[in-house]
Amino acid sequence: MNHLPCNFVHDKLSTSAKLLDVRTDEEYRREALPGALHIPLQNLPLMAKNHINTEEEVLVYCHSDSRAIIAEKILAGMGYKNVVVIGGLQHPISYH
Repeated sequence: MNHLPCNFVHDKLSTSAKLLDVRTDEEYRREALPGALHIPLQNLPLMAKNHINTEEEVLVYCHSDSRAIIAEKILAGMGYKNVVVIGGLQHPISYH
């Protein structure tokens, strides 16, 4: 599993990396990181190919990072080559 130190998140997002939120719809409505693509974990296998290129770098987060870890495994199984778990909102990510 790939993990990025928080100080690299900003640099990755300033390139072509895609920020992916895999929390529930309700969680996303309450709070989300700016610019995040929202695909709930349970919908990821069906929706990923429509929204994310398999060659893109994907930075995944959730609330605590457990769903992000599962999402990373799902995406890897679907052929995504560059997926990175950046943590969860329970432990705020500072990338400004």
